[in-house]
Amino acid sequence: MTPLVPNNLERNCLQLLPASKTPTLHQLNSNIWQICIQLEGIGGFALALGIDFRLLLMMSLYPVLEKAGDESLLVSQAAFSAMCDLCKACDYSSPKELVMKNSDYLLNDVSLNLARPSIHPHAPRVLAVMFTHSDASLLPLVADVVQDVLTALDLSYEQRTPQFCTVLHSLMKALVRWFPASTGCQKTPSKETQNKECVNLRQFLLDYKKQKELAEGIGVEEEDPKI
Repeated sequence: MTPLVPNNLERNCLQLLPASKTPTLHQLNSNIWQICIQLEGIGGFALALGIDFRLLLMMSLYPVLEKAGDESLLVSQAAFSAMCDLCKACDYSSPKELVMKNSDYLLNDVSLNLARPSIHPHAPRVLAVMFTHSDASLLPLVADVVQDVLTALDLSYEQRTPQFCTVLHSLMKALVRWFPASTGCQKTPSKETQNKECVNLRQFLLDYKKQKELAEGIGVEEEDPKI
């Protein structure tokens, strides 16, 4: 079992080294419980140190957020509990304030780790958790990082599409939460308008498919018969 791995490649990752290349179900369950214990330990250590834990916050917050976005419910709940302990220890009113006050360094780490997906495959999780625990003031800061996400998606869409799409989905949910639509002045679109929008969307997708095939050299653009 390894806690915060000290080497440069994995310094921001709470993980356990697998005993074999194909871990058994028992080993996976054991890893989950041990990671939860590590997260509880971080929270307890923070509460014991109090405000002095801020000196260690930059080293511990990133891996805690990474585990808060874990697929395992036990791990994500333990990570959120650790976030609450960090808030109490470091005098933050909520996880939202914890994320917002430290967003600069978190986004810097996310941006660096997105460029190395084979070494840091879970960087999108941190970004998704930040979207969950933040407000609209984060939006100007994440513009470049979202562009990094799209670039990374283009470079490794065959291997990591679900991870990056999860981040983009989290961003869309955050935008809906940050900028709620006013229901009072909304008008129901007419059937003609809906049909037109469907046609426009279909044409957009067809044009995108055509341009993508041309860029990959699959097809040759047909000449306009009117010319």
